Amino acid sequence: MTDTDLRKKLGPNASSFERHLSIGIDAAGLDINDFSPCYMAHSEDKNKGIGFGIMQVKKDSSSFVCCFEDSLTFPEGGSVLVIDNEQPSSAIAVLVLVSILSGRPMVSPQCPCCEEEN
Repeated sequence: MTDTDLRKKLGPNASSFERHLSIGIDAAGLDINDFSPCYMAHSEDKNKGIGFGIMQVKKDSSSFVCCFEDSLTFPEGGSVLVIDNEQPSSAIAVLVLVSILSGRPMVSPQCPCCEEEN
């Protein structure tokens, strides 16, 4: 993966996520580029800064996730996995790595209140 100006703008959480994921994918003997990694700004909240995104399944855009400084976002569902002291970006990177290696992509978590309505 080549360095870009956007990569240099990653904050510490997004950078840690990218680094942990890259190391794990490489250790598994896979090519990270097969999962379409990218650097991007949040489409709705420019204050989130630059994030690192990746597909959990090759060529499956519905499996895309993106790590910003405060959370892991999903393309559908609207919920996020929050990044904080109890759930650091490195732990979330491990979850995404397992989903990539197992072929079982994580999906947006369901809001408990919304689940009760269904």
